[in-house]
Amino acid sequence: MRLLAHRHPGTALSGSPFRNEHIDVQSFNNGLILTRTAERIYGVEASADYLSDNEQWGTGGTFTWMRGRETPQGGASQQMSGYRIPPLKLTGYLQYRPTPAWSNRLQATFFAGHDRTCPLRASC
Repeated sequence: MRLLAHRHPGTALSGSPFRNEHIDVQSFNNGLILTRTAERIYGVEASADYLSDNEQWGTGGTFTWMRGRETPQGGASQQMSGYRIPPLKLTGYLQYRPTPAWSNRLQATFFAGHDRTCPLRASC
């Protein structure tokens, strides 16, 4: 489901929220123990791109954010770990195209650095 989509000469924007629910999933809890859980995963993905009028310069980026909760059989609801839910991800690029046959792109990617189920100062 795409919630937002916009195209204008030289500009493109898109975004989409998502939500998935599963009642009986076999999950590797913390990557070690196979358990049955009910889970709910939700998040947002978005992108933006811009291209100059002469199409030599371009820039853009993406944003991805996810969260999830799981309820093991006989257990309480808890946040899903980084084994199943990736951290916040941002990408960005700057592009230069001096000729139609040659394009250069500088791209960077950022990932947030911690597992939300693990205390910041603990080694989990």
